[in-house]
Amino acid sequence: MNMKITYLKTNSLRKSTQFNFHNSVVNLINEIGAENLKVEGLFEEYSQAVETQGVSMRWIKKSNLTEQSQECDVAREATYSAIRAICKASTHSDKPKLRAAAKRINLVLDTYGYINREPDIAQTALLYKFSKEINTNFAAEANTLGITQWIKQLEKYNNEFRNLAKKRIDEAYTKPKVSVKDARIASDKAYQAIRNRIHAFINFEETEASKKFITKLNLIIKQHKALLPTSSKSSAKS
Repeated sequence: MNMKITYLKTNSLRKSTQFNFHNSVVNLINEIGAENLKVEGLFEEYSQAVETQGVSMRWIKKSNLTEQSQECDVAREATYSAIRAICKASTHSDKPKLRAAAKRINLVLDTYGYINREPDIAQTALLYKFSKEINTNFAAEANTLGITQWIKQLEKYNNEFRNLAKKRIDEAYTKPKVSVKDARIASDKAYQAIRNRIHAFINFEETEASKKFITKLNLIIKQHKALLPTSSKSSAKS
């Protein structure tokens, strides 16, 4: 009786586990030789599909610029709101010097309005202009009110947000054209094509290469079957 490749429901494996399985199969075919298994053309498609999947997964893993941008956005808005609150509260101070400084800076704040309500690009530009104006024309008043460090923090968060926004634009140009989901499907499909081709060939001729391949592949499959989610294990076919 001819040997058979054990069935494995590859699309039920978790993302990293499924990729590791396909990568192991690619390495095994390289070890034995695609020509010895008579799957040269199919193997070229398979190895390319697995490589594409790897690129897509690595890109997703390293791409956290959106989350970083959101954190900077929240930080700069909170800082600007704090500056407004300090200046407004200082207008009620019992110290004339504080009231006078607050009055002058509140005039600047009124000019810029509620910057936090502006779209990201406009907000970035307005916060830059606001910080520059305070540092250039109202540094003494800012020092009197104790908001100099707040202004520095605002500049820091705003610059970080601007740099991250630029990186996100640059990153968009390097984003893989194939999604992880589509790449997974392509790898599974290419693997099944190789599995079917080998089964078709061993019905006519069972070679030492095919025996070695199936024996080793079934061990790999056994290892990965153990990693299937419980629900998938119960429905897996042999």
